[in-house]
Amino acid sequence: MQKIIIDVGSSTVKVYSLSDGGELNLLETKSFKFKDGFDPKLGVTEKNKQSLFDYINKIANEHENTLLKVYATYVPK
Repeated sequence: MQKIIIDVGSSTVKVYSLSDGGELNLLETKSFKFKDGFDPKLGVTEKNKQSLFDYINKIANEHENTLLKVYATYVPK
């Protein structure tokens, strides 16, 4: 079964395929302006959240019958 991993970073989303042997292959990247309108109490804006969800759904639709995992990375200050 094909596997797709989506890594959501602070400004870039990276999409990888994962081989049965465990090798990651970068398929595409997309930049998002998550910091625009960011509120420390509320987080990213609804518009930015929706843009991210739309992008993830697009990837899921392009890779039907594929195990898809989404990870958000965070490095505390």
